[in-house]
Amino acid sequence: MVNGKRSADVEQVQLQEKENQLLNEQKKLQEELDEATKILEEGSSRLGAAVHDGKFYDIATAEVLVTAANSKLIVLKNRMIENSENLNQLRKKQKK
Repeated sequence: MVNGKRSADVEQVQLQEKENQLLNEQKKLQEELDEATKILEEGSSRLGAAVHDGKFYDIATAEVLVTAANSKLIVLKNRMIENSENLNQLRKKQKK
């Protein structure tokens, strides 16, 4: 029974380490999400100002910011969903 207990303890430690990795990844993704949101807000603000002022050359710059931020947000959303699913699966294993 001692080997079985050690094996279970090792598995619990490995699951805890994996959970910590996933939580760190989640934190990193949230920081990237915040950054992308700020870029989107900046691009939207610049776009509104460029349209209002009739500065069509500034519209292109704003459009690049908005497009880049939207692309980044899509990627981050998918990565966050995957990370959350992995975390949920891991927590189910820990309950067993």
